[in-house]
Amino acid sequence: MNAFALLFLTLAVPSSPQSVAAAAAPRTIVTPELARPADLRGMPCGTHVDLRWKDRSSVEAEFVVRRRAVGVRPFDELGLVPADGTRFRDTSVVLGTTYEYRVAARRADGLESPASKPCFVTPNVNPPV
Repeated sequence: MNAFALLFLTLAVPSSPQSVAAAAAPRTIVTPELARPADLRGMPCGTHVDLRWKDRSSVEAEFVVRRRAVGVRPFDELGLVPADGTRFRDTSVVLGTTYEYRVAARRADGLESPASKPCFVTPNVNPPV
């Protein structure tokens, strides 16, 4: 699903009487919004964590995945996912450590969306057999 932001522009009234009516009406330009990813979920899978999210933006160049151990600041940039990607595998986890993950959409010019809501995951010390 794509979200859109509306931008209203009012044009200056030209000196020609024929175009006064056209200039008086505001024009609407629809620009795509850089939306935050939604529904970030993490699944501990033995020695790694698989992340998934919903892409709500249509203008991103990539997604930035960030992680930190709970109680530790700041977030570290963990990796990048190409545009329209919705999955990431974190293979650098320490078993038994709880991590907080966030994902943001990033445009080619470096502008980022707000981060997704956080996702907390603890990789299994003793994964199921």
